[in-house]
Amino acid sequence: PDWTFEFVPLETMERPAWIVVWLKALRPDSLVLSLAPIMATLGWLMAGHLPLESWPMVSVAHAVLTIVGVLALHAAVNLFNDYHDHRRGWDRVHERGGARVISRGWLRALDVKHAAWTAFAVAIVAAIPILLANLTIGLALAAFALIAGLEFALSRFDLKHRGLAELVAWLMFGPLLTGGLAWAVTGQVTWKALGLG
Repeated sequence: PDWTFEFVPLETMERPAWIVVWLKALRPDSLVLSLAPIMATLGWLMAGHLPLESWPMVSVAHAVLTIVGVLALHAAVNLFNDYHDHRRGWDRVHERGGARVISRGWLRALDVKHAAWTAFAVAIVAAIPILLANLTIGLALAAFALIAGLEFALSRFDLKHRGLAELVAWLMFGPLLTGGLAWAVTGQVTWKALGLG
């Protein structure tokens, strides 16, 4: 398709306040996809599968780090998705989905890319103590999460066009998230925790 661009002085553009723009870029409405499984898993664990008084302090710290890491990874995926949609011209062709803060001229593509890498770094730093607790299972879960996140944000494996995007999203926001959080808190992955997802 043909695209038309218009150069306008930055000060003449109408745009929301910077905090509103960044909130829109982070898409907080989609964070429920990560928060709901987190809350369900924590509630399930506290409801008798692992009483709160039996949680060692390291498990509580792991739960907090997991929540921070998951939310940061979710934000990174959203930001990478917007950046790559912009680079492909997708946001100019399809005016639905995504935040489109770049195509509207509210943020520079480079700023969105840097924010995505920053959120990704926060997710990695939050995951390090948890991964070190059990390297084998942690690396397997991290690898699955990374593959699912890359596919969701960048379509590296083109699963979307093969009809498998919903499967990837379900794995990422279902069993991987509930099983991973249960593992981070209890140190073990159970079929019940995966089934919760």
